[in-house]
Amino acid sequence: MPGIYRWLRWPLLLLAATGLVFLAAWRLTRPDVLQWDDTVEYWAAGRLNARGQNPYAPEALHRLERQAGRPLEEPLMMWNPPWLLALAMPLGLLPYPAARVLWFLLHLAVVFFASLLIGKETGAPSPARQGLAILLGFSFGPTLHAFKAGQIAPLMLLAPLGFLACFRRQRWGMAGAMAALGLIKRVWQWEQHIPLLVLISATTAAYGWTFDLLVMLIALIPALIRLVEIRRHPAAVALLATYLAVDVISLFTSWEQIFYAWMAPSLLLWYLLAERTYQQQMVTACPRIVSSA
Repeated sequence: MPGIYRWLRWPLLLLAATGLVFLAAWRLTRPDVLQWDDTVEYWAAGRLNARGQNPYAPEALHRLERQAGRPLEEPLMMWNPPWLLALAMPLGLLPYPAARVLWFLLHLAVVFFASLLIGKETGAPSPARQGLAILLGFSFGPTLHAFKAGQIAPLMLLAPLGFLACFRRQRWGMAGAMAALGLIKRVWQWEQHIPLLVLISATTAAYGWTFDLLVMLIALIPALIRLVEIRRHPAAVALLATYLAVDVISLFTSWEQIFYAWMAPSLLLWYLLAERTYQQQMVTACPRIVSSA
């Protein structure tokens, strides 16, 4: 029997993956989803640029977006800088349903590997720790908002993670390219400060779109894992419950984006309290370890 299961494993995985692709193609290209979907703007701009046309021309964008099935009367402009077109053009070469599914699968892969990498960086890697990191990454409300909106936010996770990876290997040029940081001070402890910088950046941004808060995972996942490790502490329990409440609100509400403006500063404050709680618990635990030794 075990031999049969091993033989059936790959066909079943292939069948499940094929089903996921067809389900995504059907669900993500429906007009009621397309009216809130931002992928069509990247696809249309990339398609125009690949044809040698202006990717920022409203009339041309609107024509392609209508062909893709977007039902609204005004064009959805791509406000991203021109270098995003290097990523948008391959999408534009495909029919829209195929491009949308590819974009969705790319986002799934990015969040999966980013969460896995963040989990590895929190301490000694273990299957439980990495599994928890992946669960936290995919259950974060802004992650699902980004999947639904087809926004580019998941790819923003790669910049700070890539910066940290290059910084540890002392590849200063690549570190600067990944993070686009003009001034790098060697006296900073970047491994500690990057998560806080990301949180502050998301909090002080001039807009409050929930899907852009996905970049906060680089700070939230390690903080949550550390709180789980000290879950016997009352403050840790309270902080875990608070995070769960915030995440449930973001997952199960569909308010206008302006009504989520509280979320970024709340998560920043939560992170600071979580870090302080963990550090205090470690300081308290150290004398116990020394005395028992």
